[in-house]
Amino acid sequence: LQLNADPFHAAQRIHVHDIECRSADGKPIDLERAGPLFEQAFAAVWTGKAESDGFNKLVLALPCSWREAALIRALARYRQQTGLDPAQTLQEQALANNTRIASLILAFFKARFDPHLPESKETRVARTLARVARGGC
Repeated sequence: LQLNADPFHAAQRIHVHDIECRSADGKPIDLERAGPLFEQAFAAVWTGKAESDGFNKLVLALPCSWREAALIRALARYRQQTGLDPAQTLQEQALANNTRIASLILAFFKARFDPHLPESKETRVARTLARVARGGC
């Protein structure tokens, strides 16, 4: 008979994480309202699938998925490479302050590249561009 010196066998180990989330302005995040989009984004950042930066504000502000926030992050980085913006934080704040624009960026991307939408790509793109011309309405 050999006893294990470890009082907690691997199957018995548990981990407790007590995490408090607050927005940049210090207010608690309402997880009931934020729902699964926030939970999925949090898990993606926690596991390293998504970056932890200001673009994640869009998950709560729009709302959008963490993958859509990652798309906007990629587009912003591409724009930054062109030399148009000196800092990522500038783009993060601009989109967080103007969620309608961020929403239109996502709508345009979806209209242009989602093959599962019922209308033709040309119709979808024209409709989205008309929304942009009307100021996002």
